[in-house]
Amino acid sequence: MSSATYTKLLTDPLRIPHELLTPLSSILLYAELVIDEEPNNLSHREITPMARSIQSAAHRLLETIHKYLLYNELQILRFTERKSKLREIQDNLHDIILHTGRAVAGKWKRQEDLREILGDSAVRACIPYFCHVVRQLVDNACKFSPIGSPITLQYFKSNGEVTLSIKDQGRGISTEDTKRLGAFQQFERNRYEQQGSGLGLAIVKHILEYNRGTLNIQSVPNEGTTVTVTFPITAESE
Repeated sequence: MSSATYTKLLTDPLRIPHELLTPLSSILLYAELVIDEEPNNLSHREITPMARSIQSAAHRLLETIHKYLLYNELQILRFTERKSKLREIQDNLHDIILHTGRAVAGKWKRQEDLREILGDSAVRACIPYFCHVVRQLVDNACKFSPIGSPITLQYFKSNGEVTLSIKDQGRGISTEDTKRLGAFQQFERNRYEQQGSGLGLAIVKHILEYNRGTLNIQSVPNEGTTVTVTFPITAESE
């Protein structure tokens, strides 16, 4: 592939989505800086931040690719019989919520901000991919709220349903934006330079739809957002 063709491929938004292009460009940039310099001309202090930037961009790229693959998988499920079989998969939601929530808060170095209000009962419910639901919602709360502000993770069972809510005190989103929630859409990108494809919440919606669940977003700009997930539990799951 010629240099000109390669450059066009990287800059053509119809060929490579922006959220794949950005981390890939960072990886190439820092790799070229290291390659172009003579090894003896770079000190460990100079190389280390470049290596960290490459590592960070690679993690972002891998996470985005995983989301695209999962979204495509969920789209395929709409046309197969596998969807009904997925409801047979069960797991302990209490443990999933607890461990996943803490892991995501740790990634953002916000363990101290996480407030957990979790029911004692260990519900086993038919909801595949639920780990992704928790990870995405807690990740959004960490991403869009300031460090030091509380993030409340609440989970309880009532009247044959499981309810999970994640509340933050971040920038919030408008009512119009919550109605336009969908894949590949990021809210107020012209005002906030925020990484992300907008794909995560679309995936959450699909997962809940397959499990007869609902997603509700209550948000006030500059005050915070509460995302509530509710889905039924069958008698066999309790």
